[in-house]
Amino acid sequence: MSYISCAIVALATWALAGDAGAQLRCPDTGALVHASDAADARAACGAVADAQAFLAAQGLDTSHPIEIRFVEVMPEIVAGLPVLGCYVRSEQVVYALSFEQCRTRRLPHNIGVDRNFHRSLVVHEVAHRIVTANAGREPLSAVAQEYFAYVTMFATMPAAQREKVLAKIPGSGFDATAEVNFSIYLLDPMFFGAQAYRHFLKPDNGRVFLRRVLDRQVLIED
Repeated sequence: MSYISCAIVALATWALAGDAGAQLRCPDTGALVHASDAADARAACGAVADAQAFLAAQGLDTSHPIEIRFVEVMPEIVAGLPVLGCYVRSEQVVYALSFEQCRTRRLPHNIGVDRNFHRSLVVHEVAHRIVTANAGREPLSAVAQEYFAYVTMFATMPAAQREKVLAKIPGSGFDATAEVNFSIYLLDPMFFGAQAYRHFLKPDNGRVFLRRVLDRQVLIED
């Protein structure tokens, strides 16, 4: 089983492994970033701006505060899982492995983690934060969260990179809502993400489908 990210909604506390480094307040978005590497911090600020711009265009409120912590080891709550990033609802914090910890990794479908893809992973987690804030007191289903996060991630990638990644993942997108299920995500998150993005692009989906997801009309259960 290979995960690249997660959204944790259960209450939890832990001690971070390693120093998250200096704090930076992003000038354009106000997001708070903790990072030892200045390049990670700059990428995070850009990732927040990308996620906010895309999701605002879909009708979501993107004004909620965002905090990102780059770490060398992921928190205990996801210990043992091969995740590169995580949003923890109870803390309202995005955690991501530093680029230094990610750059030698190969994801399924032989996808490498360069600086641009690392930034896209942060976009994914920021999307979890924004979508969770828009969902109200009760979180959306996990499959709904991941649909939103992967669509945002792929939609905001540089076009050349997106085409390169999608070329490695065959498929034409989910044909029916019933095909968008959590079992596929668990088996192959990147395949799920690519299919979700392709589904989003199909006529009659797009912003309308995202609104239906947020209103709990579809993708209600995992």
